[in-house]
Amino acid sequence: MKKKHNRVGLVEAYSDESGHSGSNLFDPNQPWFMTGTLLARAGVHEAGEPVVRDLCARIGVDELHATALGPQKIEIIAPELQRFLESVEARFLFTHLEKAHVACTKLVDAVLDSGTNGAVSTMHYGFRGFRLPLAHIITECMTPRDQKDFWETYRTRDSEKFAEVVRRIDAKFRAHATDPRLKVILGDAFAWAITHPAEVLDFKRDEGDAPNMIAFSLLIDGIHTALRDTGLCLKRFVHDEQEQFGLFMQQWYGVLRHWDQPTMGPMTLISDLRRVNVIRCGIELASSKETPGLQIVDIALWLYKRSIRSVLRDFPRCSNLVEFIADRAVVNEFSRRQLRDDAAQMIAEIAALPVSNADARSARQFTGEMEHARLKRMGIDIRQS
Repeated sequence: MKKKHNRVGLVEAYSDESGHSGSNLFDPNQPWFMTGTLLARAGVHEAGEPVVRDLCARIGVDELHATALGPQKIEIIAPELQRFLESVEARFLFTHLEKAHVACTKLVDAVLDSGTNGAVSTMHYGFRGFRLPLAHIITECMTPRDQKDFWETYRTRDSEKFAEVVRRIDAKFRAHATDPRLKVILGDAFAWAITHPAEVLDFKRDEGDAPNMIAFSLLIDGIHTALRDTGLCLKRFVHDEQEQFGLFMQQWYGVLRHWDQPTMGPMTLISDLRRVNVIRCGIELASSKETPGLQIVDIALWLYKRSIRSVLRDFPRCSNLVEFIADRAVVNEFSRRQLRDDAAQMIAEIAALPVSNADARSARQFTGEMEHARLKRMGIDIRQS
């Protein structure tokens, strides 16, 4: 995107969702939730109106809506649509979210939060390189039953049921863990959560925990990543109209658009955020019928999603359009698989860090101080432990 857009100072974004989710994480017919976003140079709305109008007239519809069109009609207009996307230097952002994984990450947040769990050090919770491997281990110990039971407990804030779920996860962890230090770190965290369930589960599920909202935060992060260090600014952001989550999106957008996390290494802290001014507009919730950009991204998202499940062999023009889109797309995935890969990457990056003798001494001192503080919070006198 940097090379293509260096001469352009302003861009626009149009975003759409695939499917309806809400807080139902376990719908077997919709295990994934996806969003698609079109990023293009400023003026795409004005340029797109006559193009979309002509395409609609050509195939006899009032609106470009992929589900209604199907691959047969998209095949007819695909070349013209691709030429238009090339002319506006289009780029795409897709979020791919495994809905059941949300339950895992919310339990991880409860168990590993050093602000509420006295057995977790700020080092293990705060540093990405420590937090992600621990989160991965906890997630791998969770069964579908654990996910569902926790998600309901999270809604009711039933501390006894929460302790029961953590107890099951702890048993699976202890049955397979071999690393002595890991047994201490996570064993203590689980034990504290089991004995202090009301304090650890100090929040209750709301609409902000829905996959829609998590995907929305990933979308804003994707926009920041796409525009970072390019000199580009977002002058318009349009999202398909929302009945259930519109107010939450407006509230979250008002905060998230100002903050970026430019580094994602093992030593990155949760608080390592940078205030930025690349998104210089509010959010518009609009009807796709009146917005060419939303109609175009609806087709892009539908084709991208379909191409994951099956090959469009019988529709070569659709295949060409999907390939064009994929070549210009960034995908943010939120899933158990992605967490596993991120955790492995963090471990590899830590192992590859150059460490001098002085660094090693400083690290041992820092780790000792963190452990002393952790034990003190647990009420353990380190001199007697």
